Amino acid sequence: MVVANRHLPFPHPPPIARPYISPTVKTFVSLPHSTEAVIPTMTSSSRKLQVMTPVPSDIDIANSVEPLHISEIAKDLNLSPLHYDLYGKYKAKVLLSAFDELQDREDGYYVVVGGITPTPLGEGKSTTTVGLCQALGAYLNKKVVTCLRQPSQGPTFGIKGGAAGGGYSQVIPMDEFNLHLTGDIHAITASNNLLAAAIDARMFHEASQSDKALFNRLCPVNKEGKRSFTDVMFRRLRKLGIS
Repeated sequence: MVVANRHLPFPHPPPIARPYISPTVKTFVSLPHSTEAVIPTMTSSSRKLQVMTPVPSDIDIANSVEPLHISEIAKDLNLSPLHYDLYGKYKAKVLLSAFDELQDREDGYYVVVGGITPTPLGEGKSTTTVGLCQALGAYLNKKVVTCLRQPSQGPTFGIKGGAAGGGYSQVIPMDEFNLHLTGDIHAITASNNLLAAAIDARMFHEASQSDKALFNRLCPVNKEGKRSFTDVMFRRLRKLGIS
């Protein structure tokens, strides 16, 4: 675990050194004093978690909890509706302009959880990160936000089965988080596939045909029986810095 200063989009009183020992990674850190706790599934009004024995599956736990409306989470973080775009009831994108507008706020602490080898039950970085934030928020009354990257669909449809954490330390709705979220992962997938197809086609044609054959395909014979580049092609070449 690494602790560093980082600007957070919400205010808190001046830092007061308060020791905390993480029960998961056994790391000693100093945390700023705060009076409110904000985590994805709980506000300062506090909704008590009902722990069941034996522990249900991840999807059953996720479906048993009614998520808070994302506007309630944003309000607890002192974000106005002008600072984010809604994606349904439970998701939103924070606009980059929010950081410029809130840059005069005091810095908080940025805790990075990394380099953890998962246990046989799948308890790794995501589960540890969510669990740590739950401990800081629900038990120590700190104002905390969990920051996870959006999972790729490889682990979701493989043996691993997602990257939303697990058990009672997970992101909800876990199915939307793993499969779609705001749709950005699909745009990245389409872009990657397009680039891969273009490179593959280029390599295939250059390896299987001569320059003359490629030129003949690129520049068909005109009415005068000649082959030449068109003005549009020259403009594209100049735009790419090729002359």
